[in-house]
Amino acid sequence: FEEVLALAPDQAGRAMLQLSPLFEQAAPNALLVHGISPHAPYSVSAELYTRAAELSRKRRMLLATHLAETRAEVEFLEEGTGEFRDFLAAGGVLPNAWKPPKLSPVQFLDSLGVLGPLCLLIHCNYLDRESILRIKKARSSVVYCPRSTEFFGHEKHPVRQLLDAGINVALGTDSLASNSSLSMIDEMRFLFKKRKDLAPEEIFQMATRNGAAALGYASVLGCLKRGYYADMAVLELPENLKSRQFLSQIMEGAGECI
Repeated sequence: FEEVLALAPDQAGRAMLQLSPLFEQAAPNALLVHGISPHAPYSVSAELYTRAAELSRKRRMLLATHLAETRAEVEFLEEGTGEFRDFLAAGGVLPNAWKPPKLSPVQFLDSLGVLGPLCLLIHCNYLDRESILRIKKARSSVVYCPRSTEFFGHEKHPVRQLLDAGINVALGTDSLASNSSLSMIDEMRFLFKKRKDLAPEEIFQMATRNGAAALGYASVLGCLKRGYYADMAVLELPENLKSRQFLSQIMEGAGECI
């Protein structure tokens, strides 16, 4: 994913022009997809989001963006106040004519035509019911980063509601800036301990099949099946591990990746 940032509307064109050579030079690869990542609603203008979405649809290319990560972000978009406005104004990057869209983060992106099957929404820590329904209708995927959510002390993530709504939720790690590792196994084990409302099978699917689906690889990655790529992690398990309970015990810490 190539990240773009520009909160000033008149910088949208230049930001997009800088991307074109990068995608033109990208060599075809069956196991490498290219995408665009407008960073977040507090760092990307409506104009830049719109152009990024147009490029995504034109090239059938994934688009990923951080969304509804903090309550401050929600306040910034709905009211135009709070710590984000103060921070951006102090840094001299808030355009003088900027006005809040007076929409929730999900409503804002939906109004710009950003949501859709090619769209990955990272975090989504703060969603109301209407936002969840919009994500479902658009068939966008949500990338939930449990340890990052914990690191910043956010409220309980609505992952249960998202799954119950039939939304594709994949696991992510965010980055080492808010995480102790980039291990998907570590992420699964943390989530298993933290969220007792999630079954081990659901957590495992979020880390495998759901992630593959989010990245457009649902038909070739994410499970052990004839015709799929053999993209596997191998765990060395204790001899006394009972097969009936193996997934729960792996989530509890049994087995080392070799």
